[in-house]
Amino acid sequence: MKSRDLFEILVRENAGMVRGYLLTCVRDPGTVEDLVQESFLVAWRTLDRYDARRPFGPWIRGIATHLMLNHRRRSARSPLSFHESDALTHLDGAFERLRALPGDTFDEKLDALLNG
Repeated sequence: MKSRDLFEILVRENAGMVRGYLLTCVRDPGTVEDLVQESFLVAWRTLDRYDARRPFGPWIRGIATHLMLNHRRRSARSPLSFHESDALTHLDGAFERLRALPGDTFDEKLDALLNG
């Protein structure tokens, strides 16, 4: 299977998770969609840096976090009411626990969380 095909699978499997992650920190859904797309674009461009022995979710969330923090610095409209790095570390841990739930897709994992 070509790297492009594998990447398309990774996008389908992780886009909902990245969107949910960013929605916890960014209030504007349009900005979230832009950040999701930019996150996967950066991931595609830097795919050679991804260690395939490690889960893809934390790697793409790291890219999304970096882009989101850059966006917040540029816009500086609505500062967070908590310490960003502590909150983001906690949030990343919550998404890692969600990743461990049964199911192949983000939606299936959410269903397992809500109905489990």
